[in-house]
Amino acid sequence: MVGPEGGILEARAEELVLLLDALRLVETGGIFLAICSDDRLRDRWIQEVIERLEEEGIPAVAVDLPLSESEWDAFLAALQRPARVVMVRAPSATLTPEERLARTLRALNLRREAFARSDHSLVIWLRRGDLRAWMTWAPDLFAARSGLFDLDPGERLHPALDFQAGGRDISAEAALVRLEFWDPHLIPPEELRRRGELYERRALEEQAKERPQWPRLVQLYRELGQIYQWLGEGQRAAASWRAMTHACRKALEEADPEKDPALRASLWQSLGEAETWLARWEHPRFHLRQAITAYQEALRFYTPETAPLHYAMTQNNLGSAYADLAAHEDPVGNLRRAIFAFREALRFYTPKTAPLDYAATQNNLGS
Repeated sequence: MVGPEGGILEARAEELVLLLDALRLVETGGIFLAICSDDRLRDRWIQEVIERLEEEGIPAVAVDLPLSESEWDAFLAALQRPARVVMVRAPSATLTPEERLARTLRALNLRREAFARSDHSLVIWLRRGDLRAWMTWAPDLFAARSGLFDLDPGERLHPALDFQAGGRDISAEAALVRLEFWDPHLIPPEELRRRGELYERRALEEQAKERPQWPRLVQLYRELGQIYQWLGEGQRAAASWRAMTHACRKALEEADPEKDPALRASLWQSLGEAETWLARWEHPRFHLRQAITAYQEALRFYTPETAPLHYAMTQNNLGSAYADLAAHEDPVGNLRRAIFAFREALRFYTPKTAPLDYAATQNNLGS
């Protein structure tokens, strides 16, 4: 693919593969949400998905979400066509009268069970800033989704981002991050298991390559560990965290300290997180010490001057690791180190700049 759009499509290729895998796994009755705020790019994505599915003999069509009574018949008729996948283009919440959009989304919400029993899967394409409207007016459909995929042209969301920067829709972006990290209160166990199958398949495919993309495997194993932990499958969660630590170390071996300082910082941070999670299942002293070392390495790159919120996040994680280690050795010394780290984090986590992180760190400090 040539030109700026081609570069964007290439950068989101992994997410596209995940969406296609999900559509293969969930043959009927799936409800998927795809995030793309650029209409032109969205149409390119839809075309790409339809072409790839049809190459495999899976029929797919694209339709517009109706906004008036007269359009509903055409929409429902389109759903009766012999297509296993239906791409639904949702209108912009900011460009559509609120009452009209609310009526449409509520009507969709009432049909949620019918969609789940249908012979096809829906992929609903919506804009990043429209998440609040969908969660408000179509909550049952939103909660019943089989997966959510971020195909936006901008930088992929990560919880370390400063949501207060850049004038973005803070609540919508924060909501998407929570969904990306699969809040178990919103997602039924069967969906988590389907997503686990998806990540397992992608991890095996990546590892089988001559030159695996280790940072990609770090993210895949992170998601797998969280899924299995939420499902209460301790052995599989621990196996995922171990695989994540291995992927982090392999990625660090390949990342050039001069050319990729930000990547190395992120990898050290990820390694610390994996070691901390692994400490919950086995050898806590060893893994917590490894986590502390990793966070300290990350702090060589994340400084108050260059990345204040990343610095605060890492200090908070370092404090948590010291606090956990205090239960196993040197309680007074490790608790003092934990308090120091939490206070360092609070120099940059404030009620104005990062209210949720500020509250969480205050809670850590108090406990």
